[in-house]
Amino acid sequence: MTDNDKPKNFKISEGVRKIWEDPTVRETRRQRYGVSVLRNRVSIGEYTSLYQAFKALGLPEKKHIPFRNKLKQAGSLPFYDGDNIYAFTIIPSLKK
Repeated sequence: MTDNDKPKNFKISEGVRKIWEDPTVRETRRQRYGVSVLRNRVSIGEYTSLYQAFKALGLPEKKHIPFRNKLKQAGSLPFYDGDNIYAFTIIPSLKK
């Protein structure tokens, strides 16, 4: 395969493949968590993912990725949407 035949993302794909070969990285990236949600201190429920919670609650889905990164670090964080305060807490995966 010549350089002209390779897809533009070939080097990125190769790099990602190599990273996944590291067992520590692989295990970390395969971990999944659910979230428990309170709205204004009242329990709303548990969801299989932060994305599913944002979707079900009508929250802006495009904001879930930056919020997820912060939530993974903190374990529990508030999300403000208008007059509502949503308290998200990471819980063990609900998927079996």
